[in-house]
Amino acid sequence: MKKILIDIILLLLVLHGSSQQNFQLHLQPGKLQLTGDGDDYTTLVITARDNEGEIITTMNGKVAIRVSAGFCDVIEADLHEGVALVKYTSPMFGTPIKASQRMVYFLFRFVQKFVSRSARSTDIKANQKLATDITIETFKEGLIPATLIPKKEGDNFAYIVCELNGVKGKAKIEILKCSEGRNGDVVSGVYFGRDITGQSDWKLTIYENGIGTFGEANSPEDNYNTIMFSNEVFKDMNDVLSKTSGMTGFLKAYLGPSWKETRYIKDFDIVKQGMGSAYMPMPNNSVFLYVPPILFDYKGRPVSLSGPSADGKPGEAVKTEKTGIVLSQDKIVGDGRSRTKAVFHFENENGAPVAGITITWSVPKGLKIISMQTVTDASGNAETILEAPVLRAAAETRGDNGGITDNYDLYLLKAGYATAKKPADETQATLCVYKTLEQNLYILKPGMEAGPYKLLLPQLEFYNLESSIYAQVASNPLTTQTDKLALNDAVIFLESREFEREYFQRIYDTYFKRDRNMFMSMLENTKGGYSAITDKTGKFKLIIRDFKGKVRLFSGDNERKMVIEPLQAKIADLTGRRSGALVEVLGLLSGGADASVISAGNNETISGQALTSLNYKEKVMGQLLEMEKVLCSGNFADAMGVEEKLHLIGMLMT
Repeated sequence: MKKILIDIILLLLVLHGSSQQNFQLHLQPGKLQLTGDGDDYTTLVITARDNEGEIITTMNGKVAIRVSAGFCDVIEADLHEGVALVKYTSPMFGTPIKASQRMVYFLFRFVQKFVSRSARSTDIKANQKLATDITIETFKEGLIPATLIPKKEGDNFAYIVCELNGVKGKAKIEILKCSEGRNGDVVSGVYFGRDITGQSDWKLTIYENGIGTFGEANSPEDNYNTIMFSNEVFKDMNDVLSKTSGMTGFLKAYLGPSWKETRYIKDFDIVKQGMGSAYMPMPNNSVFLYVPPILFDYKGRPVSLSGPSADGKPGEAVKTEKTGIVLSQDKIVGDGRSRTKAVFHFENENGAPVAGITITWSVPKGLKIISMQTVTDASGNAETILEAPVLRAAAETRGDNGGITDNYDLYLLKAGYATAKKPADETQATLCVYKTLEQNLYILKPGMEAGPYKLLLPQLEFYNLESSIYAQVASNPLTTQTDKLALNDAVIFLESREFEREYFQRIYDTYFKRDRNMFMSMLENTKGGYSAITDKTGKFKLIIRDFKGKVRLFSGDNERKMVIEPLQAKIADLTGRRSGALVEVLGLLSGGADASVISAGNNETISGQALTSLNYKEKVMGQLLEMEKVLCSGNFADAMGVEEKLHLIGMLMT
């Protein structure tokens, strides 16, 4: 008894754990390649999907995001109705000097903000949070010093992981190597700057041959130190800093006393007698002096500085649009019938959807376009509906783990658009289309043709096949127009790979009408196949699995849904109606031919119109139509009773 209780508890725990993580996070970058300049960007589309591949529109929450290189504009994304859009900016790759310059800008902005806002607080936790907030804020301003450092040759990818409730989604983006551009120049003129804390103003004047003076802006220039900027690479310092902080690109500078002091030193040589230091030429002819750490702008600012680096206030964030393609189903069956909806979404710099954006869809060859929108609506959306091609599996190959491989093709869908910043940009999404095998499916219900119906189904071992069944029924007794009626309470049966026809027929003849549950149970093995029952809307879910138990479906990709378009069942011609025999008989009975006779007694004519006035044909056909509707929408027992009546009618009238 104790063992049974333990087993039950363990089972409940397993089921509870499965229900808590009964979804997947899909992470789709808008571009699979970015330039490693620290400025290129794309939108990450994060979708929460159920184990059947559909977006869970009721799911909301915070999705944590981590990247190996580069920067996302948030570390937690807001998942709304199953979808989140996140901006990702590339790291720098192949540009160590530019990366070092970016690091200098970042450090100055960060330190000045932190000193201004921390108010010399000693609260460690508060300071840690403040540092994190300032880092993200400064990154958003475009000062992202992130550099891609491949772990091995050829591994120039940025890896991205998102996580919600313990469920993770992963993606990678290839970062293309850049080349260093021309570095800044140290030119003659006046420079202004602040020290790294932002507490003091400094002035630098450079004369001919790289010689100049610098000092605090509010002190007499006669007291300024002298400085000489050389073109000599500071190799030792670059080697040390590249290992400790990834910085490089420093040149040698030499510091000396003021002019009024050096004039008393005979043959003063600043290179030999001065103090060695380092500097880095920066973009726009700016200069970073390593000791003391000051960033000088060439004629860039007046002596009384103001703005973000002076008072610690946030600078203006670099804002960009967010775009992405969201697929209603990112995995479909290559049966020539299955469809998916691709929705292009556009948000402006402030996160608001924009209408009227013209897009150009690029649809891979093979996918059929059912409908297409090329201009976004008020929700910022433009959608296209695509139909899968027919992909037949040639052979079965298996990987090292025993699973089937090479059983799908990938289709890269792109949407091109234009913005003020990028006249020609695009985003993309990948659609997976499974290769197929022809298999036999049976639709088993009294009064219906059992089949088999030939279907193209995915070359997979474990999945849930979902669809619906309908039948065409006449709109009224005397018309050729038809309506679709859902097939209720029918057994849907799919042959296994080792299906035995003789075994199936024996079980069918013995149990199908006597005990349907026993019939389905007896076929649940390798010689039979998989079965399910349709609901009132005709929908069904076939669990394609091993016959050792459904537990295999609780692990990873084994619980996945393949949706195919609705299937049409055929009503059996039990009365000869569809062959035309019954219609011919009814036509004779209801005036299709002259049925008038002359009485032998008084030569009176008995008109055949007496039968016609009863509208016999229409009434009979109407009754038969109602019985066919019961075959579709009625339960199994009702359909079995109607089938017997139709058999009798067929025998009597034809």
